[in-house]
Amino acid sequence: MIDLLLPEVALMAAAVMFLPAMRHSRLWRATVTPLASIIGSGFLISEPLLSGSDRVLSLTLLQRVADLALGLAAQVAAVLPGMLVLGAAMSQFSAAVADTAGAGGLFHEISSKHLRPRLGYCLLVVVAIALIWAGDVFEIVALASRLFAFYYLLQCLVALTVCVLRGRQTLGSRLARALPIALLAVVLAGVVLFAIPVG
Repeated sequence: MIDLLLPEVALMAAAVMFLPAMRHSRLWRATVTPLASIIGSGFLISEPLLSGSDRVLSLTLLQRVADLALGLAAQVAAVLPGMLVLGAAMSQFSAAVADTAGAGGLFHEISSKHLRPRLGYCLLVVVAIALIWAGDVFEIVALASRLFAFYYLLQCLVALTVCVLRGRQTLGSRLARALPIALLAVVLAGVVLFAIPVG
């Protein structure tokens, strides 16, 4: 019974997969790789149960499913590097917009609300353009990395203070909890002191 059922199910699945409407569907493209893996596993598991010509048919169908999946993966692979670069650029752009908005608000607060946030944005953009124009991009990235490391070093020092001085556990357990934070603080201090530009 299983010898008759499995090849028919495989043929129906293959027929559905090769329909043009199915192959060009966005949903199908998103599900083809996991589906091919499931179907392939099913063939590999059921193949020893089949006998004679059914075995050849199942292996032929397995080959067709693998070819289809690899063909679709090749189409995606051609576009993937560009999508990754675009995603990274958009991520940086969104962070820059958020930082600019935050800096405009800081200018407003520091100036005792005499400087409007819009003017703060303009000042920040002018300073950023001047900095990039006058300096080396790699030095600017290294400086930004060092400043981020310094900020997180300050966060580690706050965490160490809270962990050691304000904990309710014994001194030994507080020190044990503080050890990973202290190690991270040492690494961050090394980044702050010794980071150099790549170029």
